[in-house]
Amino acid sequence: MAKKAAKLVQNIKKFAYVIVLCLSAIAVVVFVGMSSHTASFTQASNFQSSREKPANPAMKEFPIGWIDRIEKPETPGKVANEGINLLIPYTHSYQQETIETYLDNAQKNGIKVFLEPYREPVETGDAAAVTEFVRTYKQHPAVAGWYAYDEPILATRVPVPPEILEITYQAIKAEDPKRPVAVVFPGSQIDKVPQYRNAMDICMIDRYPFFYPKPEFSNLSDFGQWMEEAASFSGDQPFWPVLQGFGEQENGKPKFKRRLPTAAEERYMIYTAVLAGADGLIFYGHHWTQQSWVDSILTPLISEFREYLPIVEANLIAGNSQVNQDDVQTLLYQNPSNQQYLLIAVHHGRGKVRATIGFESLEASNQAKVLAENRDVELIEGGIEDTFDSYAVHIYEIS
Repeated sequence: MAKKAAKLVQNIKKFAYVIVLCLSAIAVVVFVGMSSHTASFTQASNFQSSREKPANPAMKEFPIGWIDRIEKPETPGKVANEGINLLIPYTHSYQQETIETYLDNAQKNGIKVFLEPYREPVETGDAAAVTEFVRTYKQHPAVAGWYAYDEPILATRVPVPPEILEITYQAIKAEDPKRPVAVVFPGSQIDKVPQYRNAMDICMIDRYPFFYPKPEFSNLSDFGQWMEEAASFSGDQPFWPVLQGFGEQENGKPKFKRRLPTAAEERYMIYTAVLAGADGLIFYGHHWTQQSWVDSILTPLISEFREYLPIVEANLIAGNSQVNQDDVQTLLYQNPSNQQYLLIAVHHGRGKVRATIGFESLEASNQAKVLAENRDVELIEGGIEDTFDSYAVHIYEIS
């Protein structure tokens, strides 16, 4: 009896020892996880493959554009001085004279166009009609590519299956093999994008989160993760996100229950797309926006982004950065023309947070300039400590 009791005590001790080991291992994991403070967002360097190749060889520059309507021939002249270099007009059933007028105005103003074939032949798989359309306009110098279809899997209408859209793609490529073909997908259906891989060269995905009368920053809680997922579903094809640029009619009433984004909201969307590896930025839609909003909000944001664009396009990622806030995403670029660095930091959340951003193997001065904000922050032990408001973007120049 005594032997059995002793053996039982020994087994209990062994079991307790195992429990202690397990708890110790868990404690180590928790400590490491807490001390490293690595941001939970995938860094944009994972999407370098899509940015390393030209987004559109026919354009030879980073596309920044609007979706528009072909019956708006004045648009190219309007956007020419607003940092825009690309227009994607819906052609609907407009005749050749209307289309050529739009293309002529685009060429006159230095704007490239992705031209949309008539939708009915695309929807029915009429390769001959698509070929004829491409043959008619492919010689125009403003045409930089083709916009095969707008949202083939939109829930509110009959979908255009991949095999039908591939007929259009093959017809375009047979007639004009050098220019790229783009297709746009609704943001709610990004998991179906890979099914259309053989029907496009450029993947465009849209999402318009700002509804009337919702307050500022509504519907953004998952926007950062959604943007990265959208970029990943584009695979190795160029990724052009389509961002909201509409929401108000001329009489001031909401358009499709939307409202125009605030400056902070639009800036957040732009740099969230940049950190996700966007190869272009497209806005929707010029035919439904307000010129006052373009002048006061969008054009200044595009002008600011163009100042950083050469560094972003060079894509010289300068090591990893670590952040002590899970909802602050960062990416550190090296300026190819000098010894400076550009740090883009985006807060994917509500409320005010104080974030510490650390760098690996970065030799820098004692201060970083916060661009577009007219202030400096000190570099402490090779890192930056700064405050972020809701969905704020800070861009730092580090010498």
